[in-house]
Amino acid sequence: MLSVRPAPRCLLAAAILSLTLSVPAAAQAANPLAAAQTLDQELRRIKTIPPQARSRFVADISKRILALPPQYSTPLALNLVIDGVAGSNKDTLQLIGDTVSQAMKTAPENFLQNGYRSLAELVRFSGITVKIDHPGYLDAVRQLDQEAAVRQNADFTLPDLQGRQWNRKALQGKVVLVNFWATWCPPCREELPDLETVYRRFAAQGLVVLAISDEDTASIRNFLAERPVTFPVLLDPDQVARKAFLATSLPVSFLYSRDGRLAAQTYARPSMEELLEMLARAGIR
Repeated sequence: MLSVRPAPRCLLAAAILSLTLSVPAAAQAANPLAAAQTLDQELRRIKTIPPQARSRFVADISKRILALPPQYSTPLALNLVIDGVAGSNKDTLQLIGDTVSQAMKTAPENFLQNGYRSLAELVRFSGITVKIDHPGYLDAVRQLDQEAAVRQNADFTLPDLQGRQWNRKALQGKVVLVNFWATWCPPCREELPDLETVYRRFAAQGLVVLAISDEDTASIRNFLAERPVTFPVLLDPDQVARKAFLATSLPVSFLYSRDGRLAAQTYARPSMEELLEMLARAGIR
């Protein structure tokens, strides 16, 4: 997950750095801070582990995270979301959600807002379940409802690389997947082949994929010359569409059913399993 997401990596922040400086080096190996720093480095490995093997890794590291004091377990749980969500299957996502939910029960005050927001997004967009009724979590859910209402009515008219104009609402009767991406974004680059796969498979059923980038045309053309796709790539240099859709992170996709209803949204880069489940909710099977 990229640092452009609303919740950046948080363990090695100023507060943690100040703790590091206050603990003698010889004593760090025997205190929770040293263990937390080790776990934080291990979390960065998740992206290199094949999706089918991640559940076991996450189950093990989650137990070790939750065994630490709250000032360490909470940021580590949030980093588990940041590092572990992209491309993970439903079992792994549920483990991540359970870890965050457990950590939030004793979370320090300064982590509450970001923690409940991350958990609410994971539940809403990845389809996992958690049992929690904390007011902070309920506030985050209401905020997501408000954002969904904005995206329901969000629209744009943008040109593609060939100069054709595209308007989302004019595509009613089609299933429309609006994807925001960038050539410099590793998860975006990893996601494009999956989008190409589902587009080729389901275009005959009425699926339209519109990939929107705010980069300059030359950069996009150069990138696609080596990694071609057959769906339209739209140009949004002034970020008009990105702002209209409240797209604060990359990659992110919004899926609209044939009647124009917002049927699903991604959280980070979805696995192919998640992508197919999203399409099913919009009537594409």
